[in-house]
Amino acid sequence: MISELYQQAAVPMVFTKNKRDEFLISIRKQKNQQILLRKRIKLYGAESKNDPSIQEDIFGSAQINSQKQENHSLTSDEIYTKYREAYDDFYDILNKQEWENLAPVIKDLRLCISDAKNGLPGKVLIDMNIVPHLISLLSPQFSTYQILQAEIAWLLANLSAGTGEDTRYLVEQNIIGTLAQCLRSTDCQDLYENAMWSLANIAGDNDLSYRDAIIKEGALDLIVRVLATTPKTILFYRIAAWLFSNLLRGSPYPSFDKIEKTFASLAHLVEYKDDTIQQHSLLSLVYLTDEAKETHFKRIIQNNLLKKLISYLVITENKSPEEKHSEEKIVINTLKVIRNFLKGSHEFRINLNFIQIIKALPDLLIKGSSALKNEVCIVLCHMMTNDFEDIDFLSEYDVHITLLDIAFREDEETKTQAVNALYWFLMGSNLDDFEELLEKGLLEILMQNLQSTYSRLVESSLRTLYKTLEHGDNLNENARQGAGINSLALKILENTWLCIIENFQNHSEENIRIISGELLDRFFPIENNSS
Repeated sequence: MISELYQQAAVPMVFTKNKRDEFLISIRKQKNQQILLRKRIKLYGAESKNDPSIQEDIFGSAQINSQKQENHSLTSDEIYTKYREAYDDFYDILNKQEWENLAPVIKDLRLCISDAKNGLPGKVLIDMNIVPHLISLLSPQFSTYQILQAEIAWLLANLSAGTGEDTRYLVEQNIIGTLAQCLRSTDCQDLYENAMWSLANIAGDNDLSYRDAIIKEGALDLIVRVLATTPKTILFYRIAAWLFSNLLRGSPYPSFDKIEKTFASLAHLVEYKDDTIQQHSLLSLVYLTDEAKETHFKRIIQNNLLKKLISYLVITENKSPEEKHSEEKIVINTLKVIRNFLKGSHEFRINLNFIQIIKALPDLLIKGSSALKNEVCIVLCHMMTNDFEDIDFLSEYDVHITLLDIAFREDEETKTQAVNALYWFLMGSNLDDFEELLEKGLLEILMQNLQSTYSRLVESSLRTLYKTLEHGDNLNENARQGAGINSLALKILENTWLCIIENFQNHSEENIRIISGELLDRFFPIENNSS
């Protein structure tokens, strides 16, 4: 019966052995090969997903203590020899329909395109007409050959991580429907994980129609149901979290009715003590809150996710650079979710624990990378935009002083975000905090940043300088009575800094010309300049 079914679905062999050799020779001559993105090897390393070295506690931590890998250090000649042999064996077995002997051959084909150094481009399998056979062998009729199907799905997972053309070809071969069927029918965990991996790669393509097709096939709902049952392996949770993040990304985002069941799953995944799972789970929450939709906010609140997020606003000391980078990704994604809530209505903002957030931010500003400091500054801007009462709490933790130091020392983009945050701080700060900023060099730092070639920093510094000079009016009794320019404006004149501002009247960007003009008109009228 299986033989008859396969004959009906089989794809004719269009490559003779001579043509196979000609094709391989042409591939070897291509010096600029487009090598496959081997995400499984790069991110997770373990060649065997049943590796006993994976120790896990479903309710606690889960780590891969060692990585069992096969030899991926083959020479180019060894790769081509292995591929020729595997190609011939593949079609010999196909003709004889000896399915029980096919799994090792599929593994060899996978290794040929997955070798980290000398691997063949995945297009080899496409151009030599192997892929349609592989997809046919994933049908339920071959479900008794679980090891074979798991190997095929793994090979397709690596192939689907290749170029956009590779992915499009796979989609045209109905790989999405076939993989969704695997999720519905298989009880083989290896096959299930590899099918999810393939779908995650496909969903991550720039063409959002693939993402929509996967959701339409019911793959998302299937995985949600499986996650709600018995505990799974660490790898399963990692792949599921990654698949979620790819299925929930992209604009326009999927409609709420298609993804509403994911919130409960994410509430579970985000608690898992594994950096990879948390990163992708939090990234999913970023996508779910990006549009500040009421339905999404309510579901996140109902699943108690906001309270869980605060615990991730921590940078641990004495970690390796790689561990710190991974930890910062978690913190950054958490901050992005908080930022999205801050962009929402007051009804949802009040669910954030502002005091706990504010307590966590100074440490992140001091210890974090530039990328993390950027995100903290953006969150601070949103906090102060919505409620100036938060500024009193910020000053208690010397956040304004830390921001000033960042505006002086960091890269141009990070300086820009810090200056933006200082602008909003000045909008609601008291006179004591303002004087403290002046003592620490606020005016000097702003004038220094105005000499940058980075337009965003220049524009932000001009806005903040305008606000600084407004506060300067309150420092000078004569200025408040309209008897002259304020002391800060006078300091600019005395240090011959005015020409810096005047030069912006000829700037190429309109916003900079407008702000500098308003600043000159307000604080440096012509009669004062001439005096």
